[in-house]
Amino acid sequence: MTGILPIKKYGTQSTLTDFREYTMLNPEILGEYVGFTESEVKNLCIKYNMDFEEAKM
Repeated sequence: MTGILPIKKYGTQSTLTDFREYTMLNPEILGEYVGFTESEVKNLCIKYNMDFEEAKM
């Protein structure tokens, strides 16, 4: 499941019982699957005429 909306996982009415939440700030084992690689960012900077060093920050 992905998305930006919070999922109700606490309380007696929740249907999600074994739900584990991973964020982009703390992706744990999913870290290698989220975000952009440096080469992807370079290509996007070239495409949209942006400074790579500025986008990297």
